[in-house]
Amino acid sequence: MAGKLSQALADRELLALRTEIGLCDVHAGDILAGMPDTPASAVWPRVRAAWEAFKAATPTDQAARAAAMDALIEQGTASKVAWDELHEVMQRRRKLCEAESRREIWLQTHITLEQAGALFEALRVSVAQNVRDPQAIRAIQDDLTRLLGTIH
Repeated sequence: MAGKLSQALADRELLALRTEIGLCDVHAGDILAGMPDTPASAVWPRVRAAWEAFKAATPTDQAARAAAMDALIEQGTASKVAWDELHEVMQRRRKLCEAESRREIWLQTHITLEQAGALFEALRVSVAQNVRDPQAIRAIQDDLTRLLGTIH
């Protein structure tokens, strides 16, 4: 388990949000596929007309008029619910995309401790191989030590 944890902690893609963004896209597609053909804004004038027909109907016709009005209200409600859910998914997707963008920028502008160590080791080796003056080597070592002491 410790090995798997170490591997996961070393994985720079562990915090990638692409999977969640993809799930939002799939969810949005599902919502759109089930979206009623008639938008809620087009239903409400028909509800108003059905209400007027209900009020003008005879008592024997009122049950049929009420059922027609109920069906229209259900249709308008289903459309509103679907649009609200789609809006929520799109907001979640936007936030995930912003977070993923910030993460990718951070990865491009920062180096890991291991990368910094490798860089300083490469500098040390280069100085050891190419600088022959012991005083210059000591000055470079002092500068690197001072520089490393300022990194927390």
